[in-house]
Amino acid sequence: MRGMDAFLTEDCRRLLEAWGRFSRRPREKGFLLGHRRGRRFIVEQIVPAGSEFPAFIARFHDVNSFFDGRIIGFFSFGASPQTRKLVLSPVGYGKLYLEAGRGPKKNLILISSVIEFGKTFHFRHIRLSPNPKGGTA
Repeated sequence: MRGMDAFLTEDCRRLLEAWGRFSRRPREKGFLLGHRRGRRFIVEQIVPAGSEFPAFIARFHDVNSFFDGRIIGFFSFGASPQTRKLVLSPVGYGKLYLEAGRGPKKNLILISSVIEFGKTFHFRHIRLSPNPKGGTA
C-alpha cells in the first residue's frame, strides 16, 4: 500500500534516544505496540525483548494475544541481520519495522519500513512522520 507512514509518540522516541545516548553498544530489539489508522502506523509503546526475541517470534501469536493484538511491528537498535531475517517472514507481513541507530554525535537515526511480499519478503521504506494529525513532515 503506497502513501503509508509511521508516527512514534514522544515517549517512544525518547526511549530510543536514551538507548542511543547512554548505552555503550545498544543492541536492543523487540515489539512495537499501537494501532493503524488508515495508512498510518501509530506506535504508542516499545516492548524490549532482548535475547528472547527469537523465542517470542516463534510464539508470536501467543505474545500478540498477551498484548491484546496490539503488536503492529518490530524494532531493532543497531543493524542486525539476524533480526531482519526473523521478521522477513509470514509473521512480519504487513508490519512496521523500525531500525534505530546513532549518528556521529549520538543523535538518533530512525529508518522505518513496512514488510511486504512479492516473490520474497522485503522491506519497503516508508516515511516517519513527526505530525500525529497527518500534516506534512
